[in-house]
Amino acid sequence: MSTDKESDEGSGSTSIAGQAFLNPPELDALLHMVLALAGEVASLRARLDTHERLNEAAGGWGNTEVDAYVPSAEIARQRAALTDELVAQVTSPIKMIFPGDDHDR
Repeated sequence: MSTDKESDEGSGSTSIAGQAFLNPPELDALLHMVLALAGEVASLRARLDTHERLNEAAGGWGNTEVDAYVPSAEIARQRAALTDELVAQVTSPIKMIFPGDDHDR
């Protein structure tokens, strides 16, 4: 008899409709968080590489100028908001498990 939900005894995982999840659910949420973050990092690396290559090809600024750059207060605020959005996106799987346990500071 086939079911939609099967447990692999001793493996620490559950299979639902052929898709394996880790047990306990917190591990599954952690995996989703790490994968989401890895996807964001990969996308950011690709975009940064594109900017660096385009700028270098155009004879623009280099790493020294980038390292010396000090953002304005408004730009720093905008960056902080982007960071908050990223953290919310990456931590959303764990917040689904603990919806009333908000540890944002």
